[in-house]
Amino acid sequence: MTSLNLLTDIPGIRVGHSQNLTLRTGVTAVLFDRPVIASGSFPGGAPALRETALLEPENMVGHIHAVVLSGGSTYGLDATTGVQAWLREQFDTVPLPPGTIRVPIVVQASLYDLPAGGQTTWGRYSPYAELGH
Repeated sequence: MTSLNLLTDIPGIRVGHSQNLTLRTGVTAVLFDRPVIASGSFPGGAPALRETALLEPENMVGHIHAVVLSGGSTYGLDATTGVQAWLREQFDTVPLPPGTIRVPIVVQASLYDLPAGGQTTWGRYSPYAELGH
């Protein structure tokens, strides 16, 4: 098998992507077949982040299930909701001992692409949760 030098060449990593051409934005989710240990740095003047503090070594969470990258600035952070919903659906197929609660740990960074020409008049809720799912 020839390697294409892609992230998906690594066993146990899957990548999903959805986009909305009208909004000129999208969501990419990097999913791990098994929880992984991760760390990250997110410099910048105003990064839009969700749950990235979990990647700091002094925190109690020892693994993550997915990394999400999106457009939409802080609106785009809703994409994690959709990815977590999808992961919960997958978790429901695996039996767990009674009383066990499994929480998908998903970290996200979102870039500011709102001036890219897309419309932001989507109503009460942004479309990013659905794009993430």
